Amino acid sequence: VWVLESSIYQADRATISAALDAVIALPAIEVGDEALLQKAIDLYAQRGMDWTDAYLVATAIRSQARDVVSFDRFDSKLGGLGLRRVEPGRNSRQ
Repeated sequence: VWVLESSIYQADRATISAALDAVIALPAIEVGDEALLQKAIDLYAQRGMDWTDAYLVATAIRSQARDVVSFDRFDSKLGGLGLRRVEPGRNSRQ
């Protein structure tokens, strides 16, 4: 993702998500949790999250967490997911 987003390639989200889908569909590629990875790809493509945030949120959804701890401010992109972003070091029970 980071290489394709770089100033060299400057690929858009649709191109990157299609490339990721194609890679994980290859028979020679084995991933530990394809559903989790697919959710991260969908969040990245459809909600405009950074890749790391999308993977973090996908992991939180999978584990049925209610909070996502991150310095990145992507609160508006969490709508309808049943999650909220909490600043690190703050009490998540507020």
